[in-house]
Amino acid sequence: MSAEDLLDHFAVLKGIAERRARKEVVAALRRYLAHMEALIHRVREA
Repeated sequence: MSAEDLLDHFAVLKGIAERRARKEVVAALRRYLAHMEALIHRVREA
């Protein structure tokens, strides 16, 4: 199971039944997590 599949599954569990809405939520979460990962990387290098 990929991370995207897992996020999609969590969205279903949270009650987001419409596929398009779930895809938007999953995409937003992936962008957020990528941003946080970059911030953590910068802090560790400092």
